[in-house]
Amino acid sequence: MKLYVIHLERAKARFSRAQALARDLGQDGDIVDAIDGILLSDADRARFRPAQHIPTYPFVLRDSEIACFLSHRKVWRRIANDRLDGALVAEDDILLDRDALEIALECCKAYLDADHMIRFPVQTRERAKRVLVKSGALRLIESRHIGLGMHLSYIGKNVAKQLLEVTESFDRPVDTLLQMPWVTGIQPLALCGLDVDEDDEAVGGSMIRGNTSITERLHREIARPIYRWKLYQHAKRVALTPPQV
Repeated sequence: MKLYVIHLERAKARFSRAQALARDLGQDGDIVDAIDGILLSDADRARFRPAQHIPTYPFVLRDSEIACFLSHRKVWRRIANDRLDGALVAEDDILLDRDALEIALECCKAYLDADHMIRFPVQTRERAKRVLVKSGALRLIESRHIGLGMHLSYIGKNVAKQLLEVTESFDRPVDTLLQMPWVTGIQPLALCGLDVDEDDEAVGGSMIRGNTSITERLHREIARPIYRWKLYQHAKRVALTPPQV
């Protein structure tokens, strides 16, 4: 399985982890240089266009969040242009045993094609709308509400092309947009029960979270649950709307 590991060049403490992931988890592993938030151009920042979709995302994206989104788009473009049906995409702070990954991929093998995206979440919080495959402790599900996080995923070639098309501009973080299949046209699946972990503190801490004032932290604590409630309600309304013909 082709594997792309997203790694920020100046995050020196993470490089050995990125190398190990590329070497150990994929038969064909590549380290992809992430877009650096401190080096964004005006054109890069212009990709962020607020209030494109309902519900409106209540925060202005930090440069690091814009860079994270652009880094994932960089990998999607690699996948879209590759000869393979799809590839694994990992962020460089994950911890995962290769044997466990091979068992997980075997569980998912019927869906490792050009037309699917599969999330391997660090924390399984999603409830199943439908269980597609069950193997031991592993369950491949279609979620009622798509979870957050981009630590590890499988992206099919056609999925990558679709995501590139709908994210020429964006109004929220990459994992948050992927919670909106009515926007992306993609319904990610999730594999529950896989022992994926993250350890960003051991490799220098998060490269996304920045220093925020008390006022901003308070605003986020209030606005975040309100946004999630609106997202939940909108997802229910969209699910009840008959498809257009």
